[in-house]
Amino acid sequence: MILKLHRLNACFLGLFLAAHLINLLFVALSPTAHIAVMQALRLVYRNGIIEPLLLAGLILQLCLGLALIYKRGKPKGRWAWAQVLSGLYIIIFLAQHVPAVLMARWTLNFDTNIWFASAVVSEMPYLLYFAPYYMLAIIAVFTHLAAALHFRGYLRLARALPAIGGIWAFAVVIPMMRIGPIPAPYNTYLEINFGKTQPNG
Repeated sequence: MILKLHRLNACFLGLFLAAHLINLLFVALSPTAHIAVMQALRLVYRNGIIEPLLLAGLILQLCLGLALIYKRGKPKGRWAWAQVLSGLYIIIFLAQHVPAVLMARWTLNFDTNIWFASAVVSEMPYLLYFAPYYMLAIIAVFTHLAAALHFRGYLRLARALPAIGGIWAFAVVIPMMRIGPIPAPYNTYLEINFGKTQPNG
């Protein structure tokens, strides 16, 4: 029952996640292109009905994931380990990323667009933590999906997905690191939250 609910909820959340990951690829074209696509997508996922459902689904998915890890016990085999470790990383990432985004939106009135994410991967020392943090999150998503497909018999696709995730991660994060001068409000965010004293760019 837990596994079935986990899969069904993953399909719902996967629609948002797929749109989000595709949208991030537009950063390679320009921040303007990314933000234009993002604003169109926000008409759907930030409306008063969908956004609460996404947040509720996210919390449910994290709880279900932890329950499945506990129920399974020690993983057996590399794909089982890949599934558990990628799932744990996704939980850790979302437990940090989502509250940070919501806090910036609701308490600081920040637009958490690409500048929000790029601010922490565009200069030292922040990029030493946040560049791997974002890259590993993308790889973990692809790996987690790969493990699920492996156990359902889609072996070739499962073997390819982690590598695709690695390429996708670089295609997203490297342009974020080279996006250009960060707007002043996002430098202020760094100063408030990380003690940044020198403006970027």
